Amino acid sequence: MARETTHGPGDVSDTGSPGWARKVEGPSTVLTFLGICLDTIKMEVQLPEDKLLRLQACIRSWEGKRVCIKWDLLSLLGLLHHAAKVVPPGRTLLRRMIDTSMLATQNHHHICLGLGFGGACSLATGMAFV
Repeated sequence: MARETTHGPGDVSDTGSPGWARKVEGPSTVLTFLGICLDTIKMEVQLPEDKLLRLQACIRSWEGKRVCIKWDLLSLLGLLHHAAKVVPPGRTLLRRMIDTSMLATQNHHHICLGLGFGGACSLATGMAFV
C-alpha cells in the first residue's frame, strides 16, 4: 500500500535530512548552482563571496613559496580549476601549474616551483581570478 505525502519543501522534520531546507530557494534572479552564482538579470556568472575570499587567501599564501609538495600543489589546482569555470583566462595559468605538478611522480615528492610560479600567483591574485 503506497503512502501519500503532502509535505512541502520547507517541511524538513519528516524527511530526515536536516540540511535540505537551506538548499531550497524561492523565486530569484540569482541562483547558486554547483558553487557558482548565476545572475539572470545581469547575465553574469561569479563565485560566491565566501569562496572568493578563501581563494584569495589561498593564492596569497602561495606567492612566496619556492618549494612545495605535489599534493599541496594539486589542492591549489583544484581550487583554481573551479574558479576557471567562471574566469576563462585563468585556464592559461592553470596549464603552467599543471605542467609544474607533473615534475614529481609521487604525491609526497617535493617540487621546485621556479620564478615563474610566483608571478603566476601574483597574476591570479591581481587579474584573472579575483
